Amino acid sequence: MRHRSRVTEWRFGAGFDLGALAFDFWGWQPLSARFHAEFAQRLGHRTAEQAGKF
Repeated sequence: MRHRSRVTEWRFGAGFDLGALAFDFWGWQPLSARFHAEFAQRLGHRTAEQAGKF
């Protein structure tokens, strides 16, 4: 039997996220926690911050 769920409901281990929307801010100061919270609220989905290079 196959279990179906939306990809937005998947849960991954710490340090791993799946997404289709990403931004790179090279040379910028770290974005504030307030910015992250407001961005996630406006987007309507969980968000995660990835520091460093991919």
